[in-house]
Amino acid sequence: MTGRIVPFGGCDGDGGRNGGAGPERAAARARHPTARSWQPDRARVLTRLAERVQARGAPWPRVAAAVLLLRGVAGDESAAFAARAGLSPGALARLEQGLDPPSAVPARLRTVPGLVDWAWVEEGPPHP
Repeated sequence: MTGRIVPFGGCDGDGGRNGGAGPERAAARARHPTARSWQPDRARVLTRLAERVQARGAPWPRVAAAVLLLRGVAGDESAAFAARAGLSPGALARLEQGLDPPSAVPARLRTVPGLVDWAWVEEGPPHP
């Protein structure tokens, strides 16, 4: 093997004492979206999730997208999220699969501020 060994802290010549905060690393960090007031495009995420669920034949893909997004933001496993939402694990699974209509989404989930446009969810394709 050839080349030089780079200490874990970085490759900016400081031996890792500054956590790799050399000029190149600082410039890269400044260009990264998280260095600015970047916000994820939740509408786009919801649309993509809904498209994938709809491709699987779900009658309520926007419901699935909304519930999946909320669980993802919460970072919960299925059982924990179901309990926090006041749902049985089976009811949560049905929502995440797009099998139940918007009326099946508990009020507790609908009151989470700023994450889901529930009017968009309600406009979703009607149950066949």
